[in-house]
Amino acid sequence: MIERNAARIALGLILALALGWRLHNIGFGLPSMYDPDEPFFMITALEMLAHGTLNPGWFGHPGSTTITLLAAIDAVVAGSGLVSGHYANLGDFARAVYADPAILFIPARVAMALIGTGCVWLTYMLGNRLNGRATGLVAAGLLAINALHISWSQIIRTDIHASLFMLASLLFAARIAERGKLRDFILAGAFAGLATATKWPAATVFVAIVGAAILARQQPVRRILAAALATIVAMAVASPFLVLDWRTVLANVSGEISSGHLGHNSAGFVFNLGFYLVDAIGGSISPDLLGGATFTVSNLGAFGIESFTPLLNVPQVAILGVDAIFPRAVIRSDGSVGAEQRIGFSLTADHRVIDGADAARYLKDLCSAVADIDLTVLG
Repeated sequence: MIERNAARIALGLILALALGWRLHNIGFGLPSMYDPDEPFFMITALEMLAHGTLNPGWFGHPGSTTITLLAAIDAVVAGSGLVSGHYANLGDFARAVYADPAILFIPARVAMALIGTGCVWLTYMLGNRLNGRATGLVAAGLLAINALHISWSQIIRTDIHASLFMLASLLFAARIAERGKLRDFILAGAFAGLATATKWPAATVFVAIVGAAILARQQPVRRILAAALATIVAMAVASPFLVLDWRTVLANVSGEISSGHLGHNSAGFVFNLGFYLVDAIGGSISPDLLGGATFTVSNLGAFGIESFTPLLNVPQVAILGVDAIFPRAVIRSDGSVGAEQRIGFSLTADHRVIDGADAARYLKDLCSAVADIDLTVLG
């Protein structure tokens, strides 16, 4: 048996280790983006603020809780900068963020690191509930140093956020198995709803609630229904537009489950399981699964490459190369010399399919869109 005070000290050290490891090098890759979901979630949150709406307008994960959290963080960062006089107006703030995305991404990543550390704490609570303090400490310690959990706690995604709510739901499910109180059913269901509003597959945590209810043997059907109702209510409260904007929800979910998602779905459970075990994990993805595309984006900017010429993947039409963002010397309109963050693009196109002028116009339009991205985001 581990004494309570000793367990608290050990847990404190584990949580400190977990947080420290997740905050270490939290700004990695910036201003380049290693994970494609990060800029997407951030832009979606900024669009919510720009249009003064609580509707994310996208529900593919659905990601509602994460996007709303990002919008709140962005509002605090922008508001504090304006109140302190660091930025003269929103346009000034947008230009600063465009030059240095870390202004928004670092606070958001810190929030993800805190959420990841919260997962470590809930893991201890769950282990302690199921098998005592020693089990809880070992489980929390293993998660604290888990490389995958650390890396996913350092980027803006829905996975760790959903895990936090799932662990909370599991904790109350464990309490259901012990005492079967209605309060635990409602809280377990509510956290399951928050998890589902964050990432659709998190709904599977409800299976634990059903199993716990069966073990408790206290009016399982009625109390499972109460938990299901709590799940629905929590989802509606966390993301009311899942109901109000149901057409967009259906369209986004249809897109997420389409066969266009490389080997992840639309081929059945057995195929997908085999793909992950043999191809993805084994590192031998079949070239056939990479075929069928007409355009490729090759991003070497995340690796610090300033310029490169991508080779066309025949029979595709074109391939776009994305370079790293680096400060460049520029001459401003008033004649002064300064430094600005610049990014380079290179386009390789098959002239047998498209005219070179069309490719040039595409590249020009892309550069114009990127140059005005602050205006695009803030409306």
